Amino acid sequence: MSDTQDLTVKIAERMQNNNILCPLMFDDKGQVYDYIRTGLLNLADFCVTNAKRYFPNLQVQDIALVGGMSSYIYNSKTDIDLVIIATIDAPNSDAKQIATLFRTVNRSNKKRGYIFNLFERAIDDWLAEPSSLISLGCGLYSLRDNCWKKKPIHREFSYTPEEATEAYKKYCDNINNFVRTLPKIDGKWLTFEGCHKLQNYIEQLKREALMAKENGPEREYGIEYNCYRFFCKFGVKQHFFDLITESQNQLINGLEVEDE
Repeated sequence: MSDTQDLTVKIAERMQNNNILCPLMFDDKGQVYDYIRTGLLNLADFCVTNAKRYFPNLQVQDIALVGGMSSYIYNSKTDIDLVIIATIDAPNSDAKQIATLFRTVNRSNKKRGYIFNLFERAIDDWLAEPSSLISLGCGLYSLRDNCWKKKPIHREFSYTPEEATEAYKKYCDNINNFVRTLPKIDGKWLTFEGCHKLQNYIEQLKREALMAKENGPEREYGIEYNCYRFFCKFGVKQHFFDLITESQNQLINGLEVEDE
């Protein structure tokens, strides 16, 4: 099997479009099984306790499921997104500022050492300010109220896995072309300037993908969002984070050169 064929197989797996909600999570009426709901709510309580170390005035509004497991696009490797919908009871705070604070804490929580899973699927718990979920592309299932606050919509992909493969290869080519323009040391390690530029570029890719998911006509089925999703799921994004990390290590361990 060629590299392109292998990539197409992987993409086809990520494009698995099911006619029913995940039967491991939902019954035939579209409700989360009681024992799963109870377990996730208990886990959420643990996560809220940790979050209140950062935000003592945290006001939790709901605990919900979002992401692939609350949509029709899921497979045997799909993570479970457990979102704590909350705000902060503080004077002069606004939604955008709170959302930014939550994103910072969410990133730091990834390194705190806890790894939760259900059915051998990773549980990704995170804080979200309510307004940041208004344009959510997938469904939103309230575990507190045990009902859908936003039902997922079943659509069809407008492109084949082969077409997605070609689009994704071009997507990665554009990223690699950008990386080639970055200042480097000995043609290998990024300079400090290069590290910052690459980090900002990856963050911009995420913003553009989420914008396409929230506002595009195909929402989470759109090719632009899915190219970014493949970029993350296939480890390519982590590859560039590793490049930044190793470049920084080289620089701080005595590689004394000026940015080219």
